[in-house]
Order: sequence, then C-alpha cells, then structure tokens
Amino acid sequence: MNPKTTNFYNSPPQILIESQLANCDTKLVEAAMQGDVDAQVRLAHYHWAEEVYDRAVHWFRLAVQKGSLEALHNLGCLSEYGPAFVHNAGNPVEWHNKALALAQKTGNDFYRKRSLERLGYCYEMGLGCEKDLAKALEFYKQGAEEDALFCNEGAGNLLFNQGKYEEALSYFLKEKSLTVRGYFQMGEMYENGWGTEADLYKAKKYYTTVHRMNDSFSELGRCEDATSRRK
Repeated sequence: MNPKTTNFYNSPPQILIESQLANCDTKLVEAAMQGDVDAQVRLAHYHWAEEVYDRAVHWFRLAVQKGSLEALHNLGCLSEYGPAFVHNAGNPVEWHNKALALAQKTGNDFYRKRSLERLGYCYEMGLGCEKDLAKALEFYKQGAEEDALFCNEGAGNLLFNQGKYEEALSYFLKEKSLTVRGYFQMGEMYENGWGTEADLYKAKKYYTTVHRMNDSFSELGRCEDATSRRK
C-alpha cells in the first residue's frame, strides 16, 4: 500500500484540489470547510478510501473537535495503520479509550462495543502499546458480554492459544460470524476432541467452511478421509 501525501498542513486547501484528491463533489468539500461535522466525517472517509491519509486525519480531527464520536472511533482505526503509513494520526489506544469514554457518557452502545473490540485487538497485536494478552482478553470478554462483534472470537482465540479449549469453544459458539481463523480452530477442537467430544463430522463442517473462504486450505482432505473410514 503506497499512501498518497500532500503538503496541505502548511498551506490552505483549495476546494477543487481537495475534491479531486478525495474523488468527491466540491459541494461536500465546501460544507466541510464551513464546519459541517457530517460533511467533515464523510470527506475524511473519501480521503481514506483514496489513501490520502493525511487529509483523512485532518478532517477527522476537525470533526472530533466538534464532538463527533464517529470521527473519534475512525481516528483510532486509522491510526492502527502506524506512523509508517499515516502521519500525525496519534495513538490508537488513546483514541479508542477516548471513544469508549464518550460512548459510555452518551449512551452509544454501537461505538461502545466497537471500542471494546478495537482495544482488545490493539492489546493483542501491540498496536500503540506493549502487547498485553491479559488486557486483550479482558476487553474481548467485556465486549463478548455485550455481544460485540468479533469479541467472542477474540476471546476464544486467546483462550485456544492458552490451551483452555472448553472455555474457548464456549466463546466461539456464541460468535455470530467467525473468521477463517475461528472456523479453523473450531475444526481442530472437534477433530481432536479438545474441550469437547471428538466429532469428525462437525470438524469437517467447519473445515469445509474454511475451505470455501480460503482455497489454499489443506485440512479438509484429511478430515474427509477420516469421516469416510467411519462410514
């Protein structure tokens, strides 16, 4: 990914150039420049899509100053890319903590859940902080209690890696939509009887799902051989 850069932090942005960089209508740019928060957030998203990250940060920051929770959350997500790609975006953990606090204060359940999930991910991957799997698990579990998307899988994955298979399975089973990693680990648990009774047919079901999501997956053949021998 090669981020585009501009020198707009040192010179006033022009409406036409800004709209060309963002690939959007000039009316949106005008509204954003006039202080319309929704327009600022939309313009930031356009810049993000075009990989003009410094301008996305610029407009998100302006919207944050006006109290936009959406902009606050997205600054956290954008800053997760790291300073090598996104300059002046700040620290993702700090942004997500601010978003969590504002979401709690305003009673916004959607961004509260999203903030818990992103904080879990940041601590799991060491984004803007030292990697801390205990903190990651804490945030994932808190999010899972509120049925936040990907938090059940996040907790399940960390517990799986700790060998706590029964607890991991309980979280995986509650996730509405697992990723390839989650389905694969479910297959492994049912294939090997980790945390549950071995069930090759269930293992094959999860491996088949992984195979559909990732054509390079190779465990399906082994499981098909095992289930055919049981017939």
